[in-house]
This record gives sequence, structure tokens and C-alpha cells, in this order.
Amino acid sequence: MAVGYGMTAVDFLATVDRFPNPDDKVRSSSLKVEGGGNAGNALTCAARLGLKPKLISKIADDAHGFAILKELEADGVDTNFIVAARLDASTIYPECTGCHAFKISKYQLCNCDFG
Repeated sequence: MAVGYGMTAVDFLATVDRFPNPDDKVRSSSLKVEGGGNAGNALTCAARLGLKPKLISKIADDAHGFAILKELEADGVDTNFIVAARLDASTIYPECTGCHAFKISKYQLCNCDFG
């Protein structure tokens, strides 16, 4: 058995011809919407390897949150310890430097190493 605690998310994966510069507008040729987040991804892998993983996490009580729940269950992850709650929208997007910036409501944080 594997138990994980952490983030689950929805990933919007757009295919573009080039990585846009700041303030550029580029058209995508395709868009996929899939479950993501470190804990969700890791335990999905564990389930696909034959383990019986359990995930402790929180999802939004909206269409995206319930889509995450459905996808995890379909992959064999035990979701009995996931709580659905009213959450503020959050977005994670790649910066030009290759790090990830986290924007939660009007506040922005970044896990980049600026050293």
C-alpha cells in the first residue's frame, strides 16, 4: 500500500509552435485537460504499477475538482480521504526561466531560485 498527502490539480496542456515571450499571444493547435499535481500524479503511477494507493488531499467542489476525483478513481487511487471544499481558484503556469509560478487569487508566489 502507498499513502500520499499533497496537491491535486487540473492541468491545461496546450500545444504551441513556440514558447511565448512575456505578453506574447500565440495560438494553440491542441488543448488537453488532465489531472495533475505532485501527489495525484505520483499515486496514479503507483496504481498503474499495481499498488493500492490512498490519497489525502483537498479538491474544489466544482466541475474541475470532481473531474480530478473521477480520473483518480478510474486509475485505481483510493479517494476516500479526499475532501471537497469551496476553494479560491489557483493557477500554476511555467515562467520563461523554466520554473513554476503559483498565482493564488491576487497573490503571486514563485518557487524559482533567483540566486
